[in-house]
Amino acid sequence: MRFLLGLTALCVAIGSVRGEGVARRYQDIDDDGQPEIIVENDYVSYSVLTGLEPEKRPDKVFPNGRKMPYKYGARFNWAGWVYGMEFKPTGRSWFVNQDDAGENWHGIPEEFEEAILMSELEPGVYATLLPGIGTAVGRGLCFRGSLRDVKHASWQVEEERLDNGKWVAVKGQEPATGADGWRVRFTQEISTEYGYGCKYVKEMTLLAGKSALETRRVLENTGKKDFQTTWFTHGFWGQGKDGAFDRDCWSIVPLRPPQVVGSAYPNTLRDVEPGYVREFKPAYYWGPISREEIGGNWHACGNRASGDVFITGLDRDIAFFRVWTDSKTYSIEPFLAIDLKAGDKYEWNDLRGMGNGLKGLKAYGNGGMLDWEVKNTETGKAILFKFVPFTALKGELTLKGAIEKPGLVKLVELTADAAGASPTKPWSVEYQLPEAMVDCEMLNFRLDVMAGDSSLVKVNGTYRLDVTPRAAVNGKAKGEKVVLLADTSKDEEGNWKPNLTTRYWEGALTDAGFGFQLTSSNSGGDEIAWEGVSVAIVASSRIAPANLRRLEELAKRGGSVIVQGMIDYRSYEQSDLLPICADRGVSSVHSTFPRDGTREFEEINEF
Repeated sequence: MRFLLGLTALCVAIGSVRGEGVARRYQDIDDDGQPEIIVENDYVSYSVLTGLEPEKRPDKVFPNGRKMPYKYGARFNWAGWVYGMEFKPTGRSWFVNQDDAGENWHGIPEEFEEAILMSELEPGVYATLLPGIGTAVGRGLCFRGSLRDVKHASWQVEEERLDNGKWVAVKGQEPATGADGWRVRFTQEISTEYGYGCKYVKEMTLLAGKSALETRRVLENTGKKDFQTTWFTHGFWGQGKDGAFDRDCWSIVPLRPPQVVGSAYPNTLRDVEPGYVREFKPAYYWGPISREEIGGNWHACGNRASGDVFITGLDRDIAFFRVWTDSKTYSIEPFLAIDLKAGDKYEWNDLRGMGNGLKGLKAYGNGGMLDWEVKNTETGKAILFKFVPFTALKGELTLKGAIEKPGLVKLVELTADAAGASPTKPWSVEYQLPEAMVDCEMLNFRLDVMAGDSSLVKVNGTYRLDVTPRAAVNGKAKGEKVVLLADTSKDEEGNWKPNLTTRYWEGALTDAGFGFQLTSSNSGGDEIAWEGVSVAIVASSRIAPANLRRLEELAKRGGSVIVQGMIDYRSYEQSDLLPICADRGVSSVHSTFPRDGTREFEEINEF
């Protein structure tokens, strides 16, 4: 409760504007016979599944005739599944929300991915406990595909409205309006004959005039035996045109890259943008991001064209992120590792906040989101700070703290009127960098956005000033010639046949402005105009000797050679070229699916 109560108090402290209040209604938006709960205020509208199973499951099929898997299955925790969210001022919907030829993608489901093995019923067959679902029988590691005999545990749904500082229970499904806040609580209890049991409570709160949905969760071990599991959320993101993702979409995961040589401070945050991804089929896992790499317990996404931004923040340390893309959607999945002794509880809270006016994110707090950019001025360089609050503000805000480099500390205290600042309009201040800091690659920021004595967002870390991508994008390569040597052959008309690998490279390089040429790695390469080529990419395990000689010549005259694995070193035994492999073992793995909930994968794709 302390997370939610703290945020409620904060709204009062900073002199926020309440708006028209919170409304709640029931509507069967997925046409399965069981109505969903829709809660909204001036800024946010969200719909959520109740977990109450319809009397008769709808008989739905995909366009290709395949039976649609029912959402109340053995995987996602269906009570409290956020089915959709919208930032009302701009109409931005954040999820792909569609039924494709083989998937049904909706909202932000969540799941406890690691089943709890209770008893071995026969060799390799186990009775399992699934928090948020119930019980099931599984084989081996009891990953979701092996589960059968699923017995769903029931959910209890309770609602409360906030009026004049007091939460009051609400009964029935009659539409409600004008509340200061609305809370929906889902509770599930599971007991078994094996001495295992759990109680799971999920409490979702939306306050009037606030562009953030807050969720409190508690998992309690009510059995007599200890257990471990993992929990994660699984957003089907699609904040681009037509409810999909496109080149205007961005996503950020805060990372801790290695310390920059010659820098006194490690870089504690790096913006990672998947960028514009060509259609990938099937889905591709871009690997987990380990705890050692994570620079903050949050991730964010947005749309560059509109300035819309969405933050997902947790108050617990994230064990690892898992990231994947598909043809129409992608997901950034934060995992928590839960280890509970009998009788213990594990509580965690998340905040899902929205706003407009930012094209990236550096930090967030209970009061809003902060970003900045470095700009050239007549006297040097300045940092333009932009803060999007979760509530409409009045009064003044102050950016206070210090910006540092080795041997130099500059105190910062900038105050400006915040009247008019809201989730749709950033508050901004500009700080002129001292001459001694203008040429610094990195600076340490210790800053606080304050409303009186209340802190809205804190920053404490080291950041690069120049965050220009290291790759050429949007045509900046200016026609530089690149040759792709791939496993391909010619069709009847004499053209090289495209495949997944060649399509990806051609699309990315063409968008970046390179002059693209394709040839087979095993051909003589005579049809390629090698003169003026500055980059060669080998997307093949083997390469013909004639092409190898050309790569040697390119390297000798200062060109770049990129080898995409998997690499067969026998091709390079008679060459001075030595492909170098850097195996980080964390975020560079591409595969079709994980073997279980860990970082082990059953098969590695060619790309």
